[in-house]
Amino acid sequence: MALTKVTYSMIEGASFSILDFGAVGDGIANDTAAIQAAVDAAEANGGGTVYIPTGTYKITATIEVPFGVSIYGEGASVSVINCINCDGLTFDSPTYDSGNMFYRDFTIDGTGSTGNYVGVVSLLPSGGTFGTDSRDGLHFHRVDVHDFNEAFVFAATWETHLTECRIYRCNTGVSLLNYTLEIRINNCNFICEGGFASGTAVKRGVDIVGPTSEAIYIVGNYIYGFDDCVKSDLSIALVIRDNDFLGLDTGVTLGGAARTGCVISSNYFDMSIANSVGIKGLVQAVENENLYVVENNAFVGNGLSVNTTGILIGDSSNTYSWYWRITNNYFRGLTDTDIKAFNTRNTIIQNNRCDSIAPTNSIYISGNAAPYFANYILNNYCRKAIYADANDLTSGRVILNQNVISGVQAYGNGFFNDIIAEGRTYTHIGGQYVLPGANFDDTYAVPEYAMLIMSVFLETATNTHTSGLYIVVRTGTLVTISPAVNLTSLAITPNVDYTLNFENVGASGGNAIISMLRVR
Repeated sequence: MALTKVTYSMIEGASFSILDFGAVGDGIANDTAAIQAAVDAAEANGGGTVYIPTGTYKITATIEVPFGVSIYGEGASVSVINCINCDGLTFDSPTYDSGNMFYRDFTIDGTGSTGNYVGVVSLLPSGGTFGTDSRDGLHFHRVDVHDFNEAFVFAATWETHLTECRIYRCNTGVSLLNYTLEIRINNCNFICEGGFASGTAVKRGVDIVGPTSEAIYIVGNYIYGFDDCVKSDLSIALVIRDNDFLGLDTGVTLGGAARTGCVISSNYFDMSIANSVGIKGLVQAVENENLYVVENNAFVGNGLSVNTTGILIGDSSNTYSWYWRITNNYFRGLTDTDIKAFNTRNTIIQNNRCDSIAPTNSIYISGNAAPYFANYILNNYCRKAIYADANDLTSGRVILNQNVISGVQAYGNGFFNDIIAEGRTYTHIGGQYVLPGANFDDTYAVPEYAMLIMSVFLETATNTHTSGLYIVVRTGTLVTISPAVNLTSLAITPNVDYTLNFENVGASGGNAIISMLRVR
């Protein structure tokens, strides 16, 4: 009686095992044809799953993966595809629209290769059109990729996820080229380990270089030892959250092209490498609906590595950066500056704790040339000084208020060593610093096309109370105040809250003199 050989793939609905197509898995035999045959059989079946059992499977040409074919193994430590001078998996079919394929629990290993090979490639097919032909729905889960020039390269690829993958000894972990949309990189480990010596790619964990990259989510990853952990030249709706970064140069770099809706939140930046920067924002040529939110991050150095900076925006050229919101961050152990900004416009630095003791300045801001795009430094705790150009302060291009600076409470652009007034009298004359019993005044230029509303309760030297709502409006060089009040001195009563509003519009060329003090 003749016997029929039963294979795993003959079971209805079963996966296509590469062993049934002649794969050996001893790390010596060339299994390229067997693996490709299993993939092609799954495609011919109308789609299916290719199974990689335990073993090391050597290939010498990339595996072409068509639409509808998924691949899984027994685990990244035991199911290994060893690529010898070739890319690992290539996705270049133009027919991936609305796809949902899965690749999990195996390793793509480039050990033994030399040159610019890639572990996983998803590119626009030859003759394809950006925005029309794309690969949708590629899901990589618990896939290890190591010893390649680049681990993953995506272009014209949408709705693709990397979760719990491990990337190491690669120059670049993930490259996102043109038309990469809805990309999620979550809970992965990127470890450079010196990169891949024979490859030429830059050493970056995630490199977003495409002119059309949208809805990119980088969440919960550990990215260690690359020159730049994350770099984005141009992206829309970029979210970088809950990651652990150690970059040799930078943790996150945002390039010079305009971007829209970037959020960097709740990350930990290890700042123990000399000359490193946690977040670097490069200069922009023009303002273009961009907004950067940097919040709830921790920048922690060792206090010894030289020239470490938490956040660095722009440079000392005359090109501007726009619309940064830097709030609720923590800085410790840095040696250059906690927050440094050049030529920024409409930037708010608020509610940060700048606890580094080595820098001369906790916050350094310089070079805004437009009062109608004023920068605001508000409610920060600064272990060291805040530096701002004197001209920026007096012209209203930089507004300081409610900061603790070098352990001293500061209101407006003046400073108070003792906010308990104890019945002293403060006279409306010049002077920028207030010590107990001393004098205080502050000059503030109302920005062009601005309106200030101040609620005022005042007590004059003759105990005459003046209260009301004061509106200060500037249109161009014209300033109007209603109602206008000029006070020469003020008697302070202990344990009472005051806001002092000194206004002098006449000969000051449109500048309103506004002093503010709280007494308790």
